[in-house]
Amino acid sequence: MSKIILPELEIKVSLKNKSYTKFKISGSKDVFEFAKQIFNADTILWQEEFILVCLNRANFITAVHRVSSGGVSGVIVDPKVIFSIALQSCASHIIVLHNHPSGNMQPSTEDEKVTAKLKHGGELLEIKLLDHIIMSGEMDTYYSFADQGNVI
Repeated sequence: MSKIILPELEIKVSLKNKSYTKFKISGSKDVFEFAKQIFNADTILWQEEFILVCLNRANFITAVHRVSSGGVSGVIVDPKVIFSIALQSCASHIIVLHNHPSGNMQPSTEDEKVTAKLKHGGELLEIKLLDHIIMSGEMDTYYSFADQGNVI
């Protein structure tokens, strides 16, 4: 019998920016102010984008990852991708963000389903979903699932 060669993975976490600003999240207003700096101002009015923010136990941001970009009215969110990134960055907590180019701040049924999946998956992995923020296309207002009692 010939020798079996098995697939082997190498998991590596590295920071692109060795020096970065430490930013602590204390509530949805902090997330909103942070989000205004990371969304692409050139595309926020016409393209949905989904962003993952990873935090340590003290709620300092440890990683930010643009998970996916979509069209005017939707973006694909795969919980496996979200938690793969969260696990690789040793996140204790996560916050997810996405924008509604239309300016409608009411979460869609899909937004609610994704939030529920991420909350449940996080509970299994001991990675708490702290909030899901929806940004307006104008970046002047937001909707917080946590503020509405829909996450915690």
